[in-house]
Amino acid sequence: MGGIFVSVVSYRDADLQNTVDDLFAQAADPSRVFVGVYLQMDSTLDQDCLIRPRPNLRVETIDAKNAKGSSWARSKVQALWRGEDYFFQVDSHMRFAKGWDETLLAMIARCPSPKAVISTYPLPFTPPASLHDDRYVTIKPKAFDTDGVMLQNSGMFPLLPDQPLVQSAFVSAGMLFGPSSVISEVPSDEYIFFTGEEITMGVRLWTHGYDIYAPNRVIGYHNYGLNPDRPRIWKDLAMQAELSAQSRARVLWLCGTKDNLPQASAVEIDKYGLGSARSLAEYEMFSHIDFKKRLYMGKQLVA
Repeated sequence: MGGIFVSVVSYRDADLQNTVDDLFAQAADPSRVFVGVYLQMDSTLDQDCLIRPRPNLRVETIDAKNAKGSSWARSKVQALWRGEDYFFQVDSHMRFAKGWDETLLAMIARCPSPKAVISTYPLPFTPPASLHDDRYVTIKPKAFDTDGVMLQNSGMFPLLPDQPLVQSAFVSAGMLFGPSSVISEVPSDEYIFFTGEEITMGVRLWTHGYDIYAPNRVIGYHNYGLNPDRPRIWKDLAMQAELSAQSRARVLWLCGTKDNLPQASAVEIDKYGLGSARSLAEYEMFSHIDFKKRLYMGKQLVA
């Protein structure tokens, strides 16, 4: 049927309406953009988080007290997909470059891989819409935390007119574009709470045969500013410590850091596991990471 399905998860975020408005306003062809929103809110306190109905918008709303994390919410919004050819995963506090849809479609058509995805961290913006200058952004390992979960960081460089499409080993959960086969083959893991979502998604995509590319044009912008008044799930949710611990054990097992997977962390692991197209060992060679030894390019990488 064509089209781009845009996945947006929102946790008590008053910027959601602006994000969705900008998605459509900046698209070269808004008619091919179909936005699915998983809206987690407190119906008493969060009236500013509501979103107006419009064509090509699908919204599912739940009480915020029933939320179970970012990757869980991304798995739920994927159920709003209706057969569109492409999948674009973003956050609920973003702005977009003019013609972002046309740029992504042209970019993925130029990728040499038949199973290409495009991902990096979006450039920053300051609300309401002060956008960062154009830059080329790459993802790199930052450190292994005390549990051994690998955290990511970004590098920012001048964006050249003839910037090539370069393969990467890492993805950003807040800006990921590819064929909609990603939804069925590598669905978001609903049992990962927050930390580890990105590295496991990168490993799972790669072992399922997908090749990751850093975009060579600006696609979008993200509000990274710290707002102490904005609700956060890890502050609201009573179960967050338990869910986070179960999630971390799952992340460590998926990355081969731990050999044993506790039963509480093993739910539907076959559905959300690694692929068989390429091995974890091959991923480590490609990415220059040794998960068990906490090395990147042969050097210790500890927070």
